[in-house]
Order: sequence, then C-alpha cells, then structure tokens
Amino acid sequence: SVFSADGRTLAYTWFNKDGKFEIRTIGLDGTGVRMIVGNLDVIDVGPVGWSPDGHTILAFNSKVGGISEIVEVSVKEGSLRVLKTLEGVGLGRVRLSPDGRFVAYDRPRGKNSRGFDLFLFPVTGGDEISLVEHEANDTLLGWTPNGKGILFASNRTGSVDVWFVPVAEGRPHGKPEL
Repeated sequence: SVFSADGRTLAYTWFNKDGKFEIRTIGLDGTGVRMIVGNLDVIDVGPVGWSPDGHTILAFNSKVGGISEIVEVSVKEGSLRVLKTLEGVGLGRVRLSPDGRFVAYDRPRGKNSRGFDLFLFPVTGGDEISLVEHEANDTLLGWTPNGKGILFASNRTGSVDVWFVPVAEGRPHGKPEL
C-alpha cells in the first residue's frame, strides 16, 4: 500500500471473492473505499507510488509465464497503461521519483542471475537507463525526498551497506557513494 502525495488517501491491493486482484483506495479517515481497477488476472499486483497531482498510481503486476509489468493506473478512469514489460527476469522494487517524472527499479542482471542492478526510465516513455551495474547484489531502497538521488543496498564491500547515487534528469550523475 502507498499514501497519496497529499497524505489523505491510501492505495492498496485487494483480493476479491472471485480470486482476482484489485487496486483500491480509501480515505485516511477510513471512508470512501473505491475500487480503481479490478478483476486483474495476475499472480501479484501492488501500488508503489502516486503522481504528485494524485491523478495516477504507479503499480507493478506479475503474470503467468514470468512476465512483470510496471503500469500507470488512472485514478479517475481505472485504466492501465503499461510503461515497461520485463520477460523472464523478474522485478524487484519499483519507485516513482518525487516529481513523478521517472521510475526507478531493480531487477536481476540476467535470466539466471541472483544479483540485482538498478535501472530507470522516464514515465513519458523512453529507453531503460542503467543506473547501477555491479557484480554485487544492489537493491533499490528509494528516491531521496528532493529527487536528486537514489539510495540502494549493496553487498559490494562484503556486508550490506546503504549507498547513494546522484541522479540528474533521469541519468546517473556521478559514482555511487557509501
């Protein structure tokens, strides 16, 4: 589940009586339950962020056959727009930048890899940009509140530590720092 930018609404996953997933919202005061999108035929789904204007929710879903998608859900219309499809490699964490312009995520380096790397892409469309590639296991923690960097966990020093990589205009802007 994830709170809206204004903190007044929570988006969450619901498993309905027909055995299908839904994305719902509810007001902070417990009123106004609303199904945004329903009867999703997926293995898993989850909201991960709201656009700053509250009009869309960023979510992920996992489908049969090893297909993962990062989607944008219209709060008003309940429509889904696929932003990114990953086949056969899985998907780790997904986070929307504070300004709503970029999506960061981690995924395995390859089909049989256990190590994760970090990537991002613009919500408006465009190529996947490699943010952090290393033989270590790097997992996304999240964006800094000002959107100028990303925190991630890495075992590159032999223990799991928190690292920071600066980001400017959707691209890495310097090397990762412990």
